[in-house]
Amino acid sequence: GQDKATAQRVWQAVQAYKPALASSLLFSSFSLSSLEEMRKIAPECQLALLMHQWLPDWQSICDKLNCISVHMNQEIVTPENSKKVKNTQRSLLCYTVNDPFRANELFSFGVDAVFSDFPDKIAQIK
Repeated sequence: GQDKATAQRVWQAVQAYKPALASSLLFSSFSLSSLEEMRKIAPECQLALLMHQWLPDWQSICDKLNCISVHMNQEIVTPENSKKVKNTQRSLLCYTVNDPFRANELFSFGVDAVFSDFPDKIAQIK
């Protein structure tokens, strides 16, 4: 219930800490209210939609909010939905990938980057 207030506080904190970098940072959220508020208070910022489960209307949400990327739970990523995202010219990132073999598979689907608790293991993949 604090989605809008959270977005406002995040923006205030970024502005106080590094105002020159604020427009180059990427903000992502599962909360559409937070993303809408961020777009309203900082129209120049970069946004990403976080998806824990596949949302059938993800593309219209991204179009409306002008999201530059989609961040998906790695467990729901398939070659098919990866292609759908990539066909919109958006970046695709996946979380949380701790298995180097899964990371390699995701990269073969077109995933641009992964979030990991063990980046040293992921960096070793070939």
